[in-house]
Amino acid sequence: MKFIPADPRIRYIFAGGFASLVNLLVRFPLDWFMPYAAAVTIATAIGMVVGFFTYKHFVFEPTDRSIWLQIRDFIGVNFAAGIATVVIAVAIRELPNWPAGWMDLVEPGAHATGIGLAAIINYFGHRYITFASAKEAPTNAD
Repeated sequence: MKFIPADPRIRYIFAGGFASLVNLLVRFPLDWFMPYAAAVTIATAIGMVVGFFTYKHFVFEPTDRSIWLQIRDFIGVNFAAGIATVVIAVAIRELPNWPAGWMDLVEPGAHATGIGLAAIINYFGHRYITFASAKEAPTNAD
């Protein structure tokens, strides 16, 4: 028997947690060959793809909106959340006065904080825009 919580907010935490974990873990190998901000940006995009499929299939009720509108709105919501992730991560990392030798902890902590705060934007954006029914969504043009 599978355990799938009835409350979509709980399902969102699990699905979003999984997508966020992918986002966070993918950044480490990207750090080997690109700057930190670029690695966070690419990792965020990969996390977005994982998030779309997990939210669509495990979190929100099926919608009558076309898949193309869902993808468009998913990208828009995640673009806003992605910008928040990168800005927050880089801003925290660049705060002055981090003790010497702490950057190995500061960078993943800053990235995780950015992801966590952006999750709030994601939940409400996807609930009320991306995966809303055609009559609930702010724009229902096909």
